[in-house]
Amino acid sequence: MALMREMFKSGHFEYLDNIPIIKENVGKVELLLQQQVATPQQRNQVHRLQKKMKRLILRKKILGRTCTIPTC
Repeated sequence: MALMREMFKSGHFEYLDNIPIIKENVGKVELLLQQQVATPQQRNQVHRLQKKMKRLILRKKILGRTCTIPTC
């Protein structure tokens, strides 16, 4: 609930925009539970997927602009 509240306060609803907030809240949950929520392998996988998504979004924007300019 705290994570959702923070996301609504920020006005950014996309996962990639809220990664710092998510990491902060996961840290808080780990402190409360006194155990790890995610394994280091899972954290690394999420980090790799995050980078991959950012690259895909950038490629999509570049391709979209490249197609739009000649069309106009």
